[in-house]
Amino acid sequence: MSGMLYVPKEHPELYEIQWKGVGTSELESLQSVFRRLAFKHRVTPGVLFNTYIKPTLQASGLKATGTPIALASKTFSIGADSLVLKTLAERLVELTGEIVAVTASLIHLTAVLGAAGLACRAQQFCFECFADDLAGFASLEDAIEADVLFGRVLWSFKAVKACPVHGVQLGIARCGAPGELWTKGPQTVQLSGVCPRCGSIGMQCQRTKQGVATDQDIWAANEVGRLLSFVSGGGEFSTASIRDGIRQCIARVGNWDRERKNETGMTFNTVRSWLAGRSRPNLQGLLALAAYGHAGLVGVIRGDIGGEVLPVPTFSYENVRPRGSGRSAKEHFKALPAPAWAEKRR
Repeated sequence: MSGMLYVPKEHPELYEIQWKGVGTSELESLQSVFRRLAFKHRVTPGVLFNTYIKPTLQASGLKATGTPIALASKTFSIGADSLVLKTLAERLVELTGEIVAVTASLIHLTAVLGAAGLACRAQQFCFECFADDLAGFASLEDAIEADVLFGRVLWSFKAVKACPVHGVQLGIARCGAPGELWTKGPQTVQLSGVCPRCGSIGMQCQRTKQGVATDQDIWAANEVGRLLSFVSGGGEFSTASIRDGIRQCIARVGNWDRERKNETGMTFNTVRSWLAGRSRPNLQGLLALAAYGHAGLVGVIRGDIGGEVLPVPTFSYENVRPRGSGRSAKEHFKALPAPAWAEKRR
């Protein structure tokens, strides 16, 4: 791919592309959309980003070499800075004419959920989904030309560990091709579903074997998938509606005693901080609360869990830990040395 943006004379604006899976659990990720757009214009995603996105971010006051921009240009993660995501979505609307970018980019959802523990740090995939994308094509090159491969945003969430379509665990990319077959520089096709190492279409080179997923993981993936369908389809929700949903779950399960703490993995102080606005609720905590209240995640987000008691497997909340730490936040701060003023008091 070249370093200059290719735009044909008869079409001075960027090609319009359709955001795949809008209104379904198969919602395409922002990273996948941007990569497809760059591929259509015969440039790398970095060139497209530097040409059309970075100037807007700089005008908003972010430094060109700042972490938010660097993160956005490489991953377009759902855990990226909210200003970056908002700018990306608005520019995609301008560049592609796809108004749906506002809801499909999930900027409204990330604005009300806590960023800590939201996005999975390692990129996860379901290789069977890529195989389904390629089914029916005489050649892999035809599939690339037909623009069928795409990455699902569902795989980006830390709370999601399984593919609800195939009932298998998500896998981390580990190329199994020998080093001499790895592509370099301009030869690399930067599309979701294409191995960045060897260029295998559909990532058929992977050594990772996807095991059978547990009932809990499939339930969580289905619930997050329904949430993506709701949000990308334009469903209405707010901070207030989420608090209403939390209160309804608490009312259904009764007093928050030790049994409920052990079952959900959360203390009531955690839930109280969400209701008081001292912190934003995180997705894993809402899943644990919905599971224990036998409610749907979308119902909690909408603020209406309904009267039906759903059959739900146990789903325990995982404490959000500081980056690079294997300890909980409480353990982490306890291990820090005492400040100077505390030493003087002794």
